[in-house]
Amino acid sequence: MTNQPCTITASQAGSAIYNPATDVVRTFTIHKATPTFSLLSSPTIEAGTASATVTGALTFGALVPSGSVAITINNVTETATIGIDGSFSATFATSALVIGGSPYAIAFNYAGDANFTDAAASSSLVVADTTAPTIDAHAD
Repeated sequence: MTNQPCTITASQAGSAIYNPATDVVRTFTIHKATPTFSLLSSPTIEAGTASATVTGALTFGALVPSGSVAITINNVTETATIGIDGSFSATFATSALVIGGSPYAIAFNYAGDANFTDAAASSSLVVADTTAPTIDAHAD
């Protein structure tokens, strides 16, 4: 029961030595918790690398939302299931990512559930070329 009023009544009927107490009624609202992304990876890969795994966690203190996180890189979205500890991961095909477009934004989106609000975060993926050039001298 979230985002709705909740009423609690405290009663004490009394006993042989105590008089009954007047009921105390309190109403309050239970709101959804707002989870936080953490441990978001920001991988650096070599140009031409076939795939990269993106990881993170989504929690509210010790509480873990249910469902999945949508992770988007370069207009490609993968769905990552949230584990019991809040962790998630998804693997992306990256061989088509070029150095000229680097760094690539990584968007993390959680749609929320019955107990948690939606949440969003971002990181980035860098495509690098660290391979030293080779010079091939031909004597013609």
